[in-house]
Amino acid sequence: MSAQRMTLAYARYRLVRASNGLRGRTSGAGLAVLAFPLEWMRHRGVVGQVFRQDDTFIEEPAEKLYNEGLFLMNDKHDMKAASKKFEEVDRQHPYSDWARKSTLMSAYAFYNGRRLRQLHRCRDTLRHLASGSPTAVMRQYLIAASHYDQIRILARSGRTRRRLRA
Repeated sequence: MSAQRMTLAYARYRLVRASNGLRGRTSGAGLAVLAFPLEWMRHRGVVGQVFRQDDTFIEEPAEKLYNEGLFLMNDKHDMKAASKKFEEVDRQHPYSDWARKSTLMSAYAFYNGRRLRQLHRCRDTLRHLASGSPTAVMRQYLIAASHYDQIRILARSGRTRRRLRA
């Protein structure tokens, strides 16, 4: 018995079992109304299309992904898409020089897009990169600037003033 047929058989079993518990409250016609569209969708293959995940993996050169991220960040001003491209570089080519550059650029895109939570999530990754690299100053600047921006946000909301007076 195939996995799909076993899944459908189990679903039918659960449906019949649920209907036995609902005998006094519902009619068989109500269950048929629910079961008919599900069977039709299974027959037409719609269920497989809805619940199928896209598992296709297309490996692209790191330089191409990095340049696409730069284009999205500088020309299109789409920081969310740019950070996704930079993260894709790190995912596909984790030990290349492009991965280190893209981690920094992803953090910069988060900072420019005012997505401070995501920036703080990748902060630990930034700190673990080689401290002697030429990008160390930029990494420390991004971390400090994000903390400063959060202080300004708290100051505007009045939270820090109350804490300072107490």
